[in-house]
Amino acid sequence: MKKNLYACMDRHRKVMKLILMMKATFILSVLFALQVHAGVYSQQVRLSMTWEEASIKQIISEIKKNSEFSFVYSDADIAGVKCKNVSFKDETVESILAICLKGTGLNFAIEEKTIVIWKGNPVKQIVEKEWVLKGLVVDEKGQPLPGATVILKGTALGVVTDTAGIFKIALPDGDKHVLVVSFVGMKSREIVVTPDVKSVNVTMEEDVESLDDVVVTGYMKRSKSSYAGAVQTMKSDDLVATGATSLIESLKGLVPGVEVRQSGLIGRNPTIKIRGCNRLEESTITGTSAPLFVIDGFIMNDMSCYNMLNPKDIETMTVLKDAEAMALYGSRGANGVIVIETKKGKSDQFQVKVDAMYGVVDLGKQLDFMSPRETLEWERLLYVNYYNEYYDDKITVDGEKALKFRPDSMLENTTDWFDEALGGSSTTDISLSASGGNARTKFFIQGSYTHQAGIIKKNDMDRFGLTANLQHRANDRVSFSFNTSAYRTETKNTNAADRLYEGIQKMSPLTGAYDPETGELLDGTQDQFEENEGNPLFDYSVNHDEDVNYRFSGGLTADIQLLPFLNWNSQLGYEVTNTSSTFFEDPRTKHDQYFSQLGSLSETSSKRNSFSWRSMLSVNKFWENHSLTGFASVEYQYEDYDYTNIRGEFEESLLIENLASIDKGEPKKDMSKSNFMGIVFQAEYGYKGKYYVSGSVRTDGSSRFGGNNKWGTFGSVGLAYNMKNESFMENVGWLDILKLRATYGKVGNANFGSSFSHYTVYKNGSYNYADKYPTYSMDHYKNEDLKWEMTDVYNVGVDFGFFGDRLSGNIDYYYKKTTGLLETFYLPLSAGIDSQMQNTASVQNQGLEVFVQSQNIRRAFRWSTNFNISLNRNKVLKLRNGVDEIEDFTFYAKVGKTMECYFIPEWAGVDPETGGPLWYDTGGNTTTDYYSAQKVFVSREDKYRGGLNNFFSWNGINLGVNIIFANTTMMDNLAQGYTDSDGANFGGVYLKDAAKGYWQKPGDVVSRPKPMRYGNNDSNQSSTRYIISGFFARIQSMNLSYDLPEKWMGKILKSATVYFRGNNLWYIYSDHPNLDPDAKSGMLSILSNGVSVPAGRNYQFGINLVF
Repeated sequence: MKKNLYACMDRHRKVMKLILMMKATFILSVLFALQVHAGVYSQQVRLSMTWEEASIKQIISEIKKNSEFSFVYSDADIAGVKCKNVSFKDETVESILAICLKGTGLNFAIEEKTIVIWKGNPVKQIVEKEWVLKGLVVDEKGQPLPGATVILKGTALGVVTDTAGIFKIALPDGDKHVLVVSFVGMKSREIVVTPDVKSVNVTMEEDVESLDDVVVTGYMKRSKSSYAGAVQTMKSDDLVATGATSLIESLKGLVPGVEVRQSGLIGRNPTIKIRGCNRLEESTITGTSAPLFVIDGFIMNDMSCYNMLNPKDIETMTVLKDAEAMALYGSRGANGVIVIETKKGKSDQFQVKVDAMYGVVDLGKQLDFMSPRETLEWERLLYVNYYNEYYDDKITVDGEKALKFRPDSMLENTTDWFDEALGGSSTTDISLSASGGNARTKFFIQGSYTHQAGIIKKNDMDRFGLTANLQHRANDRVSFSFNTSAYRTETKNTNAADRLYEGIQKMSPLTGAYDPETGELLDGTQDQFEENEGNPLFDYSVNHDEDVNYRFSGGLTADIQLLPFLNWNSQLGYEVTNTSSTFFEDPRTKHDQYFSQLGSLSETSSKRNSFSWRSMLSVNKFWENHSLTGFASVEYQYEDYDYTNIRGEFEESLLIENLASIDKGEPKKDMSKSNFMGIVFQAEYGYKGKYYVSGSVRTDGSSRFGGNNKWGTFGSVGLAYNMKNESFMENVGWLDILKLRATYGKVGNANFGSSFSHYTVYKNGSYNYADKYPTYSMDHYKNEDLKWEMTDVYNVGVDFGFFGDRLSGNIDYYYKKTTGLLETFYLPLSAGIDSQMQNTASVQNQGLEVFVQSQNIRRAFRWSTNFNISLNRNKVLKLRNGVDEIEDFTFYAKVGKTMECYFIPEWAGVDPETGGPLWYDTGGNTTTDYYSAQKVFVSREDKYRGGLNNFFSWNGINLGVNIIFANTTMMDNLAQGYTDSDGANFGGVYLKDAAKGYWQKPGDVVSRPKPMRYGNNDSNQSSTRYIISGFFARIQSMNLSYDLPEKWMGKILKSATVYFRGNNLWYIYSDHPNLDPDAKSGMLSILSNGVSVPAGRNYQFGINLVF
């Protein structure tokens, strides 16, 4: 019995053992099968394909379509690579790729179902010993990166990370190796490892280059492939490569549809227009036509921030131009949006940068004026012609009266007024930055000093700046960032220099500015000076003005990932600007007898505070063939402004220039407060990566409007179609991108002068008698029905790319219509009030923009080109009170005509018999009466404007050249109206051309009337005589740099670059090379329609060191 029991137990043990063996065998078999499946998938998949000639990209598309493989490669590496006589039948993927890539210089590796293709020369190695390295590759938020490639530098040995971002690679024995880790959209990293290292963690950073594939809107980053709007992005390298010396200058010639006009005066704000002007009158950057600036997601209320921001602080600058962007910012984005991202620290990379630059400034080519001797002889002729015209006895230019009137002794004390006032200026820029961090915390801090000088002596600016950015990731879901900047800017003699430049253009070279005995400046009371003009050089030496500006901004951002596809973001921002200004006029410089002869001192202090808050919930969801992105945001902004001015007058020069030295002062005070609130929703849906529809709705509330219209609702809709992603386009190998876009939106504008236009506002003053009785009067009357300006914006465009992105670009057509323009309406005196803010006129802008970039050569020598051209046509649709036209001395507008125009008499030439001026009258006949001449419409609108930018690099040498060009329809050359006036400006300065082609005897058919003292019958008055058409092409900026060889670097110094930069350089071609076409009014701007002082040429030399 016992024996049977043992036998039974033994049989039971054998059965259990057999079952366990079967289980183990099954498990091992399954594991083996899975491993074999993973290892030989590329052998199991067999494909057939036949082509006479196919690009590598076509072959990849065919493999992807018929298998589960995914590919990792660079478009640049496979661009242009073709395979002829492709014929495969039931071949493995490995065999197909081996044959097609043979002899192309391309290598490939297969890891499970991922195929990596890269360019390089594999190095065959005999590996006797090897060691295994494990690692993890993550992004900046700590999320694993599947499909990242890890390659041993200089070899074909490499692996791909799995779905958890983990890799394992067997390395040959050696002291150390360098691994190259790369991932699409991330910066490649090189990691040095040694045999004692068993594992590494690699954090990848977003590549700025990948910003070519995203659009930074200031709210969230959008994929460029799905974005329907019109946008242009410039990276830090783009800005530096052009050699632009300021943020605003970098926009010239780089962005289609953006027009920048800038004075040569330091401290004078430029004019910036994006896709035309929505106002009836041109405005500067502080006016209502200025674009909105957004820095690191924070809206800047002080538009002069551009002047304080150092271009070296900028990582990217994005210009948003159509309704897709404008609607996001509502009323504040009606004139376009410029989004700036400043530089941030890099993880695992501590570095210190030093950049130092020194430069000089000169005027460049000037108008060609007469010399003192030529001036003397010309004025003798003017005197003789005048005398012979009105007196019976005739005289000659070499006769006694002419020689007595302008004797040769006048040549003993002459002055080159332009040489005395201009030139000899220098610029300096020094910056020191430190950046670094780890996977969780990154920082960037930079201090800078800039000294910028203009073409007029003693007109300069000093700027000190400090910026700091900190990003911290608390864990995988929570991150914070803090951005702050502080600038102090001191600008000197902006107004005084403007007066000086206007004054020297009226001064004769025969007039001595200095006392010939003492060498001191004459005070302008001497006989040789005009009574109402004086000596502008003396005036400039004793008059002065100064602006000191302090600006601080700070922003705190919190970001929490609630779900894998849901994110919450909140921002707090604060901005404060303090400005103090001083303006001093010496009583010895008050020459005009019709105005006060007293000196004056004015001191101004202003402070602007702004607080902003934003809370945003964003979604980014992808599933199967669908995608959904968008956000909902609530925003609030508060702003207050306080202005104080005290002005006093005095008779004698002050010993100490401050208000305490003045007995009587006149105070002024201005205060304002405003609140702004907005709610915005934006969403974008995509299907199969081909079809996208987006839309946004925004509701804004502003305290600038009355209760009847305090809130405004605006929105936009956009469509995008990626035609290249269609199946029927897969085999079009030469085509990389083909996307059609269309947007429509309606936006409002609340950016106008006063915060209290819906209130009745009173102003204080004083009763004229004895100037001692205070008074209060109405400044403007309330308008509770004041409404938002409304702009309808349409845009259609196409994005394209060919030949492996060797040629790419976009074309856009836009149409904008603005109604209910906000402007001050002056009421009749019978109303008893001065003015009221009203919604009055309507205008439109429409135009075409083309941007093309090409990679011409992509070898050791690299050459790329950017070209852009744009044309804008604007028109007045409606004027105030239904009138057809408005005309005054400085402004003209007519329904159906462009906003940039003049309405002036039409020049008919010179009477051949008398030498007198002629104009056309209303009947088409000629008349000698200027005031009965027919006025005609003259447009000043550019026919087109654009830029051509070329970038070259070879062996550490880099060259960037930015050329701008334009065809200006008309250019009001008012400078010529003074310096070529047929003698009307007798005693001033003359162009040499004024002495050419003038009338001398009956029968002369010439372009200039008979010249004589005091002029010839109003011939120099404003007319089409002084309107000229012009085309110009100018080298706007240039940057030439050399990266010193790496072998010259030591253990501390990582890299060094020396460079030369120039700005506003030479004309390649110009119909009128002596005039500044950007000024649109030559050298003298009587109507103040642009700038008067031309921009100078800048030449800079510098060095950049990285430690």
